[in-house]
Amino acid sequence: MKQRIVGVVLVVCGGFGVPVASAAPPAGGAGAPYYVGAGGSLNSVSGSDYGLGVQVFGGYDLGSVNAVRFAVEAGYLDTGRMDYSGSVTAPAGSLGSSSARARGLWATGLGRVPVSKDVEILGRLGLDFGDDDGVVVGVGAAFNGNRRTQFRAEFVVRDHVDSIQVNVTYRP
Repeated sequence: MKQRIVGVVLVVCGGFGVPVASAAPPAGGAGAPYYVGAGGSLNSVSGSDYGLGVQVFGGYDLGSVNAVRFAVEAGYLDTGRMDYSGSVTAPAGSLGSSSARARGLWATGLGRVPVSKDVEILGRLGLDFGDDDGVVVGVGAAFNGNRRTQFRAEFVVRDHVDSIQVNVTYRP
């Protein structure tokens, strides 16, 4: 099963055959095809109480096919402490009244569809390699601040942790 998932992620990360050599900066001609980002997240384990977390990541634009722009991203997420009561399955195992925290590396393929000059719809698919290892799926929107910055709001689902994320990216 994991081999199939890895295969799907490799296809997505490969931009559906878009060669990396065709990488180009985003619309507006700003900077290099690579970027860095950081942000905060509101995280939940199995729908229980929430915790505030942080993440940092880097990305690389692969190019576009028709109106869809493709990129790969990799980063590190720390969900912060998520307190809960009752018996739920957390990344660290089954726990009663306690708290959980998931940390680790992740990698995803990202598709961006422009809605207007300043707004894009985002979709991501990839893998988490940390405490909540498994598939990562997300949807959201991006808002271009200027030629080098972008603000994002996303809902990201992992095996155990769901996140509402707000991030900013910077392109040199």
